[in-house]
Amino acid sequence: MLGTKNKKLGFTLIETIIALGFLALIAMFLLPALSKLNENSKKFKDQAKIVYALQAAIEEEKSFSDSPYGSKLVNINGYDIYIDRQSYRENLDYIRAEYENFELEVIEVVDEKTWFYTN
Repeated sequence: MLGTKNKKLGFTLIETIIALGFLALIAMFLLPALSKLNENSKKFKDQAKIVYALQAAIEEEKSFSDSPYGSKLVNINGYDIYIDRQSYRENLDYIRAEYENFELEVIEVVDEKTWFYTN
């Protein structure tokens, strides 16, 4: 019993403090990057929702083939979207949907049956 060596189990206090310091340093550089990543993700998700609302507004406008020309404001999914419908050419209408700095345009055939049989 006298000749046995004292075996060291676990870490010393200074080793633990140094490891925690390294973890704190890593967190200090990683957390701002994660915050920016989360912010960009939310921004892209909101942009996708706006584009979807613009598409829905145009589809809704296209479903009314006898809709009068001019501008109107519609609310789709909580977004107030400005719709403008104008005559483009014979049997063609130009429809534009706009929300803030987003814009979507389409040219629609007014009377498809007449259009296909005459062209």
